[in-house]
Amino acid sequence: SPTSLCLSWTLSRRPPAHISHRYELMYRKKDLDGESDVTTYTVLILDKNSVQITDLTSDTTYVFRVQALSPEGVPGSYSTEQEFQTSPLAESRTQNKSTMVMGA
Repeated sequence: SPTSLCLSWTLSRRPPAHISHRYELMYRKKDLDGESDVTTYTVLILDKNSVQITDLTSDTTYVFRVQALSPEGVPGSYSTEQEFQTSPLAESRTQNKSTMVMGA
């Protein structure tokens, strides 16, 4: 939609069934060349491997990366950054987009 994205991901290594992971998802607007000297990320701590991000700006590219957190809160390595774009307002009635970030 113009103001939201649905994201999901998988772990690169499957943990034992009795171990539950949390995830740290970081995202930001993609900077245009020379737009800003400061980069601000939004950070979410999640209990599942999917999320709907709302209150985004239409027709805007966002950069996402995710990492798994152990039950003790120890972080794993970050996924590669993935870029996704919200749809323009005019397309909101005709499209329902869902996207996926792979590998945590």
